Amino acid sequence: MYSRIHEPHACTLTDALREWAASCPGAPWLEDSQGSAFTVGQALTNSQRFASFLHHQLGVQPEERVGVFMSNSCAMVATTFGIGYLRATAVMLNTELRSAFLRHQLNDSQLSTVVVDSALVEHIASLADELSHLPTLVVVGDAPATLPERWRQVAWTDSSACAPWEGPAPRSEDIFCIMYTSGTTGPSKGVLMPHCHCALLGLGGYAAWRSPRPKSTTSACPCSMPTACSCSWGRRCWRAYRPSSSSGSAPAPGWLTFDAAAPR
Repeated sequence: MYSRIHEPHACTLTDALREWAASCPGAPWLEDSQGSAFTVGQALTNSQRFASFLHHQLGVQPEERVGVFMSNSCAMVATTFGIGYLRATAVMLNTELRSAFLRHQLNDSQLSTVVVDSALVEHIASLADELSHLPTLVVVGDAPATLPERWRQVAWTDSSACAPWEGPAPRSEDIFCIMYTSGTTGPSKGVLMPHCHCALLGLGGYAAWRSPRPKSTTSACPCSMPTACSCSWGRRCWRAYRPSSSSGSAPAPGWLTFDAAAPR
């Protein structure tokens, strides 16, 4: 059990993961549909290495915003937690965004660094002339064939060579991420989500899904990082599906499972 679980105003997901890793580093915690898996200890180490990579290799500073344009995966979790350990802010970009919708969120959040799956790079590259503030892409997977010359491209796997981050821990009031509204009634608006809010969101979800409800919960929507990670408070197997691109109803590959046996 997380030692601060009864102090919701002080909870952070990053601190919870650190505690679990200290008590049970070898426990399975996360797997994805691409065949990757993390123990609790591996999740912590990979996240802290990514934090160090962002700061020491790319110059990202605490409180700076970093875009995350990635499908559900272990790499996405390590990326977002790494941004959190740095006390930077993850801007969670829906992977279904295209053209004007994507351009608006990239420009509105004034991102200078975006972590992006290789399969999604083309959607950002097509907007290059309208993204003057964006110099750096961290690419997960195979490098794209071409990118605008003014952009710097680095590989996500380069973070594995970095020492784990040892900077100050995030505070509960620090902004963990920004999530945008759907934009159905006008330009989408970014919602600031502090660390403690994301932890409380998960605790509330766990309370709603407690026994005798089913041991797994499926959500047919792009993975909301705070919801997905904080749902691991409870002893539940949690899968987050992205919607099928063809029908929008049936789940398609792209899930995350948080192991029910991970320490709480």
